[in-house]
Parts: sequence; C-alpha cells; structure tokens
Amino acid sequence: MKHLYYVFYVLFYAGAMFVAGLFFGQFMERRWAARERAEAEAATAAAAAVAVANKTPVMDEASIALSTHSHSPTR
Repeated sequence: MKHLYYVFYVLFYAGAMFVAGLFFGQFMERRWAARERAEAEAATAAAAAVAVANKTPVMDEASIALSTHSHSPTR
C-alpha cells in the first residue's frame, strides 16, 4: 500500500509541475509579445517622426493662398 501512495504522490507532483510550467510559459510568452509590440510601435512612431522632420515646406503645398489684391478696409 505504501507504494501506491508513493505513485499518487509522484503523479500529483509531476502534474503540478507540468501545470506550473504551462502557466509560466504563458506568462513569458505574453511578456515577450508585449515587448515586441511595444518595440514595433516605437519604431513606427520614430519612422513617422523622421518622415515629418524630413518634409520641407513647399510654396505649392502652402495651406494658405497669397494674393496681391488686398481688400482691407484700412486702405
């Protein structure tokens, strides 16, 4: 009977270690995925900032129109 208790103990311990390993593996996988996602977002933001910084303003793309015909009331 002593051997039967030992078999139950070993199976219970091995099962507990297996489940703990699954939980730990999931924890590490989610941590790694979050780090990869953060690095990808940072790289995208940096690339966008460089693209905006490298863009030089051109008069053809100006957001306002310049005119020599002024209709101001002070004239």
